[in-house]
Amino acid sequence: MAPAKNSKIEEIAIEIWDYTKEMASDVAEMWNTWDELWPGGFTQGVPYTADRVQKQYGKSDALAILIAIDNETKKPLGSCTLYAHWRDTEAAYVGTLGVSPAALGKKVGKKLLLESIKRASEKGYTRVDLNTWAGNMKAVPLYKKIGMMWNPEISGVHMEDYIPGILNHPLCLPFFAPLTGDHDWYDVHVRELIQAPDEFEVDGRAVFPYEFENKGNKLLVTVDRYGRGITAIERTTEDSRIKFYAKVDSHQVLCGLPYSYTLEIVNESNDDLEFASNLEGFKGLVFDEKSRLSKTVRSGEKFEWTVPFHLDSSAPLYRDDIKSSTIVTHIQVMGEKSELVTGLKVRAAAEIKSRWGVSRIVAGGKTEIPLTIVSNLPSKANSQIHIEVSGSAINATTKDKEITLAADGFGGTVLLVTSKPDLKEGAHDIWVSLEIETKKGLNVNTRKFRVPVFCLGVKGVVVGRDDRQRRLVVASPIYTASIADEGAILRVNNQYTISGSGQQVRSSIGPPFGINPFRFAERESSTQVLDAETVVSMKAKHPDRPLEIEDRTRFEHGTGIILHEVWVKNISTESETFQLRLNGRGGDITFAEGKMFVPLTGGVMRSKLGNFYSAYPAVPSDPSGFAEGWIANEQEGIITGQLWNHSAVEEVRLGLGQMAMISYPLLTLEPGETQRLSQLWLVHGAQRWEHIRKIWRSRIGGYYQTQVDSVKFETPKDLLNLETSPIVIPGIQEAEVKVHLSKSTLVPLPGKLRFKSLEGWTASINSDDVEMTPTVDDNEVSADIQLMQDSTVNVKLSPGSKLPDAFQIGKCFVEFNTNWSVKKSVPFVQLGSSKGDVEVLEDVDQNLKVFLIKNGLIEYTVSPDFGGCLISLKNKNNVEFMTSSFPSPAPKPGGFFDNYYGGVQPFVFDEEMGEDLTKARTNKEKMVGKSVEIGFWKGVEIGWIGKLQKLSRGVDFKLRYLTTPESPLVLIQWVIKNKTSAPLKFWPSILVDPDLSNHLAGGSFQTDWDGEAMNLRKGMVPVAVTPSRSIVWLKPNEDQKETTGFSFLIAGHDSKILAANLGEAMILGGVDGLTWLMPGEEKVITASLLTDPE
Repeated sequence: MAPAKNSKIEEIAIEIWDYTKEMASDVAEMWNTWDELWPGGFTQGVPYTADRVQKQYGKSDALAILIAIDNETKKPLGSCTLYAHWRDTEAAYVGTLGVSPAALGKKVGKKLLLESIKRASEKGYTRVDLNTWAGNMKAVPLYKKIGMMWNPEISGVHMEDYIPGILNHPLCLPFFAPLTGDHDWYDVHVRELIQAPDEFEVDGRAVFPYEFENKGNKLLVTVDRYGRGITAIERTTEDSRIKFYAKVDSHQVLCGLPYSYTLEIVNESNDDLEFASNLEGFKGLVFDEKSRLSKTVRSGEKFEWTVPFHLDSSAPLYRDDIKSSTIVTHIQVMGEKSELVTGLKVRAAAEIKSRWGVSRIVAGGKTEIPLTIVSNLPSKANSQIHIEVSGSAINATTKDKEITLAADGFGGTVLLVTSKPDLKEGAHDIWVSLEIETKKGLNVNTRKFRVPVFCLGVKGVVVGRDDRQRRLVVASPIYTASIADEGAILRVNNQYTISGSGQQVRSSIGPPFGINPFRFAERESSTQVLDAETVVSMKAKHPDRPLEIEDRTRFEHGTGIILHEVWVKNISTESETFQLRLNGRGGDITFAEGKMFVPLTGGVMRSKLGNFYSAYPAVPSDPSGFAEGWIANEQEGIITGQLWNHSAVEEVRLGLGQMAMISYPLLTLEPGETQRLSQLWLVHGAQRWEHIRKIWRSRIGGYYQTQVDSVKFETPKDLLNLETSPIVIPGIQEAEVKVHLSKSTLVPLPGKLRFKSLEGWTASINSDDVEMTPTVDDNEVSADIQLMQDSTVNVKLSPGSKLPDAFQIGKCFVEFNTNWSVKKSVPFVQLGSSKGDVEVLEDVDQNLKVFLIKNGLIEYTVSPDFGGCLISLKNKNNVEFMTSSFPSPAPKPGGFFDNYYGGVQPFVFDEEMGEDLTKARTNKEKMVGKSVEIGFWKGVEIGWIGKLQKLSRGVDFKLRYLTTPESPLVLIQWVIKNKTSAPLKFWPSILVDPDLSNHLAGGSFQTDWDGEAMNLRKGMVPVAVTPSRSIVWLKPNEDQKETTGFSFLIAGHDSKILAANLGEAMILGGVDGLTWLMPGEEKVITASLLTDPE
């Protein structure tokens, strides 16, 4: 393959200089141009200054800070930092690499990288790593030509460059000797520049191949991908060819089984090769023959040296994304010393895993733990299980002593655990191992695997250890949490959900942000158990900055609340400026079904999980867009939440059901200063999303809600809302309704708005807020619109000529189809006829004033002198629906009410004030009545000022019974106004006493109870039902022809109906549960009676 050819590219003449403080101002100016190129913006909205640059670079422990200087302007065009690797001592990594927009594509980045490779090589490093984001694919060919290999097993775009080690390797030096320039190797590097991960294999082993060619000379270098070092070199110069190749049977090796290492040497030169070799292993690796050799390989000879080896159970197991354990081959050839590296993916012959979640046990109790045994063996094997426990208060055994392991498959058993009553609170470790007999007759004893069991005790929070995933585990009755050794990533899952993806918190320090070595920093952990909380601390020094970072997590005892904090100490002798971010799980796709709730300034937004229109950047990220700092998540009936002080943060990006990122303002710490930078509460165990808000207000907002505020109902706003009011007309006539479209997302929503009216009606729509061209199809009208902001659409309905002029109930529908569909029904009520009138007749009956109201279909009687009660209600067939004690109040038969009037009877009661429902004296207040007309409603109004009842003394009551011409409906409207100077609280109620002696005899209450249809009749045993919906139908026997009974309805989320069978009596009652009135406040309670419903 020929060296890659570059097309003609415009090139800027530059020089690469080391950073000095005199450059700080120009570097700041350059960095301030990078925002458009950097994911999320390089400056994070805070422009760099010379002082800020100097503080960041002036005390940096970077191996090199390189600045690309324009030869003409003497201004910086790019910069690159090179640091020692945070984990691998032989490696360096590129920290920040960037180029000004004007210099893009002009080889500035290439020259900075070439100089970085040179510096790393000069300092003796063998590898340089670089991480970039997936959207930067256009830079991948440059990185690969520089020698970068894209590791396919590491997430993101993680690249590894082995050029420094190749340039300095003694076996490669003869090839590069004729090259005189610092970067001449670049011109002889042969590489296929594909924008994809580098997946190569040689003899079944994963490698990275390098090739160089110069005037017929060739150098092939093979890098072991797992060992991250050179494992083979083949050098062809003039008439000679020499090859050194160190290899093992396979990369994956199992503890307890035999393997062999081979060093292959090919000498196709004119001279004999004298070499000595010494093999260096690692803990747990045992060479079964001599690991040293001296040998002369004759000219033209091929030589192989094989050394058998095995690993015992102390060998460190392979960890994904981390350099594997290696066999290092120390070679001395003709007096020159060098090394070859061969990686081993060490696995246990079989691994024991508990995958059923955290195991909890009570003192004196028992539990069962399913164990999954993962066999890595190539053939079927038999095994015996061995168990050790810590302490005498716990005992463990298994259902199966002998377990068959499938080839490269699974086995399993169940761990049976019992405990004594004196088992102490804490994590109790059970150690499980296997004794395996392989098919070839080998006996293999695995290492001991830890299976922790958690006794929660009184405090309810216990910390244990998960060796396999290298993390601390925190168990409580409500949640399971974990904190990773690397990066201190906090993950929390609710104990009672299985589909949720859980909460996640990870701290990061910048700018810049992105893939940063601090996220991999190994933390030093400590745990402190206090009376009220258990505190887990995870500390580490930042690899790039003189900062000590502590992620401190406080697990409250008995609450289900976790507080995550980040503390930072400046351990340098100068001030340090930086920024903190908390990263959550983000906007990845979730399979969890549920809803999220967020308090935006326009109201609480409700959205289904999985809708990316409710996540960043489709919703606000500036804190000013939030009314409060919390997010609630509902899954499988479980409520979880996250809380933060939104006035202390710079930006909040939402993910699906949790925060994706919280950014805090730039901060300067003086030398030796320590500060707490953040607090994030994670809440588990709440019953409703409102409880998350209540906790925020008490913990962060600094106040407690009153009981009144706590029980007030609030309807959250959906991501897309269609709001209308019911269409109510007195008789056949044109009708109008407004449809309000609002959205909680910032993204414009294109779609089709559709309104469907009742059969026989036509609809038209228009709007001053949004452009549209409506299309009418029979009783449906639609229009394509672009919903940019909240908008109002006017709907006009026109009746057809053949529609009946009579009472009618129906539903219209409004729908908006965008990327998803929102459909809402619009109740339609035609109350009666456009003809006729309502008569209100005043009379005296048995010395009591009464009002008789007739509308041509029904008639009813109301008496202000008889407790303001509706004492009679009849339909067109003269069927009486009510019973009362008119004209004389008396106790209700059965002794339920001391002041029983009957019919529709208003009550005001409050047990706290000494007047319960059965003794309420509301109807004894002095009342007055008058005819009233409100809009198209007409009827009677009963008014009184509370005097007799102390609980409502001074309160103005107006109780109205209204109807319209030829309507089967009586509207009950009760207006209550506090005209006193005192806050008042009481329970207004309406009692309905049906006449069950005649047409309604044998009838039943029909309603929904807890979502199921309920049919309630008279019986010997009292039964009371609070319907799921505030409507009850008193339905007569099916043979009743003159009436279908009546329905009682009460409106509002704060109102409830009670339908009760009290032996021989059946009563209906409606009560408003939230009449808490401040001085001057007014409350309107609305109910209705519907005669002869269908």
